Amino acid sequence: MEGYGGGDCKLLVGYASGAGIDQLWVSAAKQRYYVVEAKGPGATLRVDRFAVRGVANGAGMTQMSQQWVADRIPRIKTQYPGTLAQLLKDCALKVNASGQLENDTTKVATHVLEGLVLAAKWDANDDAQSSLSKRTYNF
Repeated sequence: MEGYGGGDCKLLVGYASGAGIDQLWVSAAKQRYYVVEAKGPGATLRVDRFAVRGVANGAGMTQMSQQWVADRIPRIKTQYPGTLAQLLKDCALKVNASGQLENDTTKVATHVLEGLVLAAKWDANDDAQSSLSKRTYNF
């Protein structure tokens, strides 16, 4: 992650955050927050059908989608209240009455919130490789 995000990239939230987010990083130089989902060989992004507030049973929500991130980021408040407050300020976001992220028009964003899915895979020589997919969230 430090290779992708830059040498100043700092891990803010690690595994077992309780929010369903694998990792949250920040790069001051790139002015970016990275929500990271790590997948092992053959694993895919999960669709949660019941675990997300405001989603009708059976509708489903894919990990790392904007709706999923809007639900999961506010959940870090329990263990990382200062981290959440700084992210909200830097990205000009707020948590609405439903507990979801949304744009805060009273603030000016200095950072962007991006999602990264890092997927491990095996090549023809049984050597570990990885791939990266990226998405930017707009609230």
